[in-house]
Amino acid sequence: MMLTHDDWVKINHVLFYVYSSEDQEQLRRTVLEKLHQLFSFDLSFFDLYNKDQSPSYFDPISLDMTKKDLDNYYSIQINCDYVAFKISHNKESLVYRDSDLMSLKVRDTSTIYNKWIKPMGVYYSCGVIFVHQQITYGSLTLFNSKKNGDFTDKELYILEKLTTHIALRFFQLFPLGNKNVSSFSFSTFRKKVHLTEREEEICRWLTTDYSIREISAFLYISENTTRRHISNIYCKAKVSSRLQLLSLITSFEEKHQILS
Repeated sequence: MMLTHDDWVKINHVLFYVYSSEDQEQLRRTVLEKLHQLFSFDLSFFDLYNKDQSPSYFDPISLDMTKKDLDNYYSIQINCDYVAFKISHNKESLVYRDSDLMSLKVRDTSTIYNKWIKPMGVYYSCGVIFVHQQITYGSLTLFNSKKNGDFTDKELYILEKLTTHIALRFFQLFPLGNKNVSSFSFSTFRKKVHLTEREEEICRWLTTDYSIREISAFLYISENTTRRHISNIYCKAKVSSRLQLLSLITSFEEKHQILS
């Protein structure tokens, strides 16, 4: 698939904002907003994934769908979503088009189409499952009306080019997945101890089992730079080791949960 110079400029513009996102909500809103610069679609939503809860997909963000339509899906229609059933256990990112997974003739007889998709005035859909290091972070779904037609191969190709970077940014922000996204905000901890955005990012990584060498590789910075950031984090948090930092974060999280 050949893209024009203008296409690549627009893609790089979107990726700049993807990597500038500080948390999962900003990342998802950025993607929904900037995608319109690359191609048109009628409706869209972007949710998160956590395999340890039910339903596994949760906290949808949309800039053009009503809360009623989103609630209808997550409370009822998700249980009969043939697409979610087919792709929910992927171990790597996937870009798909509904019409490639099931014939439209068969799809048009489904409950989810007649009870949810059709009443919203849309017909075609495509989507992305974001996975990095076998950790699923969420899904993006786009819809088009019959008038605007099905999603093209070029549009799917553009989504593929974005997907790797979006999944990587999720991983950089939440290397352990979305387990603690709703219960603890690192940005709150950052403000408490006056960390920079980069220091907050590295602080997240320090809560994992990854070594300094691995963290540096994932963030595309040198080990010396990583160590300098860690030293600054320790100084601001008034700790002297990774273990003490983890203890401080844990106590802060527990206090945060009680207050919330």
